[in-house]
Order: sequence, then C-alpha cells, then structure tokens
Amino acid sequence: NCVTFKMEPTAVADKVTFEEANSASKWCPELEKLRLENCFPDLEITTKEGQIVYANRHILAARFPCLKKHLQGKPRPENTHISWERFPKRAIEPVVSFAYTGCITLTRRNVQRIFFLASCLKCKV
Repeated sequence: NCVTFKMEPTAVADKVTFEEANSASKWCPELEKLRLENCFPDLEITTKEGQIVYANRHILAARFPCLKKHLQGKPRPENTHISWERFPKRAIEPVVSFAYTGCITLTRRNVQRIFFLASCLKCKV
C-alpha cells in the first residue's frame, strides 16, 4: 500500500516536505536522477496540459499497487501510457517523484490536486 502521512497541527507554511523514514532518496539517490535525465522510461503519463511525464512502469506499479494490473506485462501501447488529463503537471510531477524518492513537497498551489491524485491512487492521506 501507499504510505500514510500524519500531520501535526502547526502554523500554516508556504510549503511542507514529507519524507518516508526509509525513503529511496537515502538508499538509492540515483533513482530520481535517472528519472529526471529520462533514462529508461517505458511509461508516458499525459497531463491536463497535454504534456508528457516519463516514468518507469515497475517503479510506479511497486509504489502504487492499484496501477499494477494496468501496467503489467510486456510493453505494449495499452500498458505504456496513462492519461491523467484531470491533473496538471504541477500535481503529477511531485507524485511521480515521490514514487522514486519517498519525499514530497506540498505547496499551497499543488496540495489539493496532489491529495486528489493520491486518493485516486488509493493512498491513505
């Protein structure tokens, strides 16, 4: 399952960063670097703006088990593309980055869409 975050009541900040206790950024910092360099992408995610966010099917299926059925099998058109056209890139990028790093930064601008996307991915938020 997806990670569960608990927030303690604090003063409202412009941004808040959450990190899993055993995040991938600690044990494999190269994952996010490879993603940002567009190395080994086998999945295209279409955003609301029509832009493409690239990722790896194995990583997303492992981090978001609800995607496993859609992404499994040998690469073919129906399992190498996801249309998340309800979500802007500013919500998709941090969620995909979270899958690779275990870290996510919420801002006033992205928090609602990220929580909605996390809910669609069956994460406990």
